[in-house]
Amino acid sequence: MLEAAQATEPPAGPPQEFFDALSAAITAEIESGELELPLLPTSAMQVFHLASDADADIGKVAGMIETDQKLATGVLRVANSVAYSPRQEIVTLRQAIMRLGLKSLCEIVLGAAFKATVFSDDRYMEPMERYWRTGIGAALWAKELARLRRKNVETAYLCGMLHNVGQPMTLKIISGMDDAPAFDDALSEVIGRHAIQVGGILADRWQLPEVVKTCITYHDNFEAAENYRDEACAVRAAVELLNSSSEEDEDPAALLMPQACFQELNIYPDDLAGLLEQRSRLALALESF
Repeated sequence: MLEAAQATEPPAGPPQEFFDALSAAITAEIESGELELPLLPTSAMQVFHLASDADADIGKVAGMIETDQKLATGVLRVANSVAYSPRQEIVTLRQAIMRLGLKSLCEIVLGAAFKATVFSDDRYMEPMERYWRTGIGAALWAKELARLRRKNVETAYLCGMLHNVGQPMTLKIISGMDDAPAFDDALSEVIGRHAIQVGGILADRWQLPEVVKTCITYHDNFEAAENYRDEACAVRAAVELLNSSSEEDEDPAALLMPQACFQELNIYPDDLAGLLEQRSRLALALESF
């Protein structure tokens, strides 16, 4: 029996010394100033800026997306999903723009582009998918909070989507190492040590707006943000709303309302109740990505 029990035990992972050495290697790579990070998805950001222009030419926007076949395919897939409920199948990008509008298209384009560029890795597909669902889920909730508080919806969406970008980026760095281990709690802890710094470096490389970098850096500690504290606080609240959506608690408002982020945002109980009524719809939208 003892032999049988031993045979079913999972193999032991690397010792703590291995993960400490791994963390030191990441630190050395960061300090070298030669950290390899993916390039900004140019086509997506060009579309983002075009779509933000009220006078943008639809043909030019469609043409921009068509230059990236992978992006175009992803946009059409999401545009035809249940979340966007097209009455008829959308088969061209021009149709997608006409039926969904430029702002919705912008969300889809950015989501498809960042998922392919940042939140994917053949070796670590499962954790990358979890990071992605946290990012896009926070984006959806951040947008709802922004609507409620009459804040900039597009900025809130971008801040939510990229608030945890340092985690997949750090995992990509590890994936490129010769002795990259399997993903487990110990590796997750190493990622946590470096994620904020790596996310900040990515924000600088991509020249993302300062508000986005602030949300990457301070979403877990918004009280320390010297600028854009309100935005970082809103991202924290969006993450809490997302987490409440994945739990089966019958009274999520009772858990959320006392939290500092909701208090600082002056979210009233009726406002929170209204937000929580959106859970099913946002869960459906999340599945579309």
